[in-house]
Amino acid sequence: MPLNGRPHYTTAGGAMHLWWTPDFSGSQRWLLDTATDDAYAEIYLISPSEAPPTGSAVWREWCGGGWTIARLELTPASPSND
Repeated sequence: MPLNGRPHYTTAGGAMHLWWTPDFSGSQRWLLDTATDDAYAEIYLISPSEAPPTGSAVWREWCGGGWTIARLELTPASPSND
């Protein structure tokens, strides 16, 4: 669970986490990172909506000591019978 108490989503195995925060560096954002705190995130999308940002969107990614643009396609997982 993120420190801000908001629901979050994880990849299979829990390697990456996706969560929304109402106040990250002064704006509302979806964060994608290996950790679940609001202090830092590898990838983010500025969004006022708490609805998961499925589909294709342009995100900002911290890479190699600077910010770059990353196009991510997020699709909901299908329920498993396992």
